[in-house]
Amino acid sequence: MEEQPKPKILVVGTDLDRCETFILRGVAQAGFSVHVMAHPSTPYAEQLREVGITTSAISFWGRIDPKAILAIRKEAIRGGYQIIHFLSARAVSNGLLATYGLPIKKVAYRGTIGHLSRIDPSSWLSFLNPQLDKIVCVSDAVRGYLETRVPSRKLVTIHKGHSLSWYRRAEVRDLSEYGVPKDKPAFVVSCVANMRPVKGVPFLLEAMDKLPSDINAHLILIGHIDSSARRALSEERMHPERIHAIGFHNAASTIVSQTDCFVLPSIEREGLPKALLEAMSVAVAPIATRVGGMPEVVEDEYNGLLVPPSDAPALAAAIERMARDSGQRERYAAAAYETIRTKFTVERSVEKTVHLYRGLLQ
Repeated sequence: MEEQPKPKILVVGTDLDRCETFILRGVAQAGFSVHVMAHPSTPYAEQLREVGITTSAISFWGRIDPKAILAIRKEAIRGGYQIIHFLSARAVSNGLLATYGLPIKKVAYRGTIGHLSRIDPSSWLSFLNPQLDKIVCVSDAVRGYLETRVPSRKLVTIHKGHSLSWYRRAEVRDLSEYGVPKDKPAFVVSCVANMRPVKGVPFLLEAMDKLPSDINAHLILIGHIDSSARRALSEERMHPERIHAIGFHNAASTIVSQTDCFVLPSIEREGLPKALLEAMSVAVAPIATRVGGMPEVVEDEYNGLLVPPSDAPALAAAIERMARDSGQRERYAAAAYETIRTKFTVERSVEKTVHLYRGLLQ
């Protein structure tokens, strides 16, 4: 019997992250032919090619980039793809212009809440564009936001699943190179984020100041720091020697694995923060705000604690609870690990993505 040709998927993005890479690997292994157009520096290109996914380079210099538009259109026509999947906002706006009039199903990924308006022309160039057949929402919170702006039939939630095998817990705890002293027991809090205003870092710093004096709490901030966070860091603090801003780090999850709890104090716009899932993947108890998709992962009093956004006293109280009750903290950490192992797996993300593609091809 003659073998049926594989359905062809064109994926367009910027820098693919590890979750996206392994979801696409799973799609290819499920019987799809996949070609990825992404920035030349994409770190996981070799993992794509290992399973037969072909790649080509593309860069975007803006929401409307004639060179990128031409490249996408040429590839779309050359490859005869049935589906094109856009993984970034610039890929959406350029890709929709590139594929106008072509018989190809169009899918976009949306990972944040906000910044879409019917009176903003740029929104109609992207996620409000009627050309889109489906929008993949990274969380139900993102889906809920979009339901007020686009037909609900276009929306599907697919969480970015993880694999515990991607992460390594440190064998011993040694945070002295980041400023945490060895000579006195410390309760160490970690936070990983590109520290923009929406991440709420000033509230976390304020919460650290509100902790009782008998708790020797240290905070490790990992990630790029913008001007607002720098101002908050430069303000007079109760214990400035306990705040350690170490900047971006490639091994962030390994550092987090050595800390006692992880805090993400975001105040708005969160879809489903990768840093939160990574912390839970290395069995660190999380404290998160009730923002965006975070309550879809952190169940209050089961696998972590949830607090209101922009509430430093509530954040301080949650950190104090973690510090004073090590048994409960360890139970939260174990439940957090189990949540990722059983509910937020990359295999589940692959399954839902394959189902989405097959539905579009019917």
